Amino acid sequence: LRGKPEDLDKRIELVEEALALTAERDKDRPMLLNNLAVVLEEVYTLRGKSEYLEKSIELYEIALKLTEKGSKNHPRFLNNLANALVDRFMLKGKDEDLDNSIKLYEEALKLTAEGHKDRNRFVNNLAKALGDRYALRGKPEDLDKSIKLIEEALALIPEGDKDRPILVNNLAATLGDRYAYSNIDDDAIKAIEYYQLAIKLLNDGHTEKPKIQRNLGDLCVRVGNYLSALEAYEGMAASLEMLRSANPGKRDREKILSDYAHGFAQLVFCCIKLNEPEKALRYAEAAKSRALVDALHNQVTDISNLATQDETLKANLEELQKLQHEINWLL
Repeated sequence: LRGKPEDLDKRIELVEEALALTAERDKDRPMLLNNLAVVLEEVYTLRGKSEYLEKSIELYEIALKLTEKGSKNHPRFLNNLANALVDRFMLKGKDEDLDNSIKLYEEALKLTAEGHKDRNRFVNNLAKALGDRYALRGKPEDLDKSIKLIEEALALIPEGDKDRPILVNNLAATLGDRYAYSNIDDDAIKAIEYYQLAIKLLNDGHTEKPKIQRNLGDLCVRVGNYLSALEAYEGMAASLEMLRSANPGKRDREKILSDYAHGFAQLVFCCIKLNEPEKALRYAEAAKSRALVDALHNQVTDISNLATQDETLKANLEELQKLQHEINWLL
């Protein structure tokens, strides 16, 4: 996705030409169909047009029908179709897409031996989908199953494995979700430790690093540890600046800021909470964007709903409101 959009168009053209020259029952046809579906899904991610996603799902389904169950490609094709169904669930909110994706992930995992290079990815995808279904329906057993899956996978992964940081992060996120309903302190403590480990395992400049730092900050705010939250959000800001420097295009830089507006709003709030208004304004000015103003407005609204009985929150609210006016002026 970092290449030029026309490169994807060229890839589509090449695969379509290869398909046109391939007989209906040719052994290579399922892989070509799968490859075309992969590119169309990438185009959907880049351009946001749902017709590309629908076509990719159609092609994944055809590829699966043409693939024997004992084929080495069968689990991968199951996983790819499941990924596309999750994308459609995110787009349209159809519950059956999420349920069907979980069934496909489970089947792919069942067909993949321990130690296979794809297994960790399948575990990760299934765990995330179970987490999404928990968010949808609130059934604790989905979270419990997700945690168990990731813990079992981590136990089998060598320390330096490239999949380890993402699995550690997802375990942290799932434990954090379980803490939200269980209120068990041990879940929060473990989640924070796993987030910190995932951050440590990722190199500076990794695209996932600021997301994990933001997630750690959010959890620390939830448990009331504003100092640790501030440290995490400041790490997020530094990581984003590194990514923005590597993507000098104005649109790319604006998108990065927009995607992390909530994190910057939380960073500003922590600065206010810890009585550092100058730092709050400095970060707000560095990240000034309409999305940040909207996120801060939501933050002000959330606090104002709680501030009627809490003098500390009233003071925080006044500081945030003043800061919001200053940011509006900056824009």
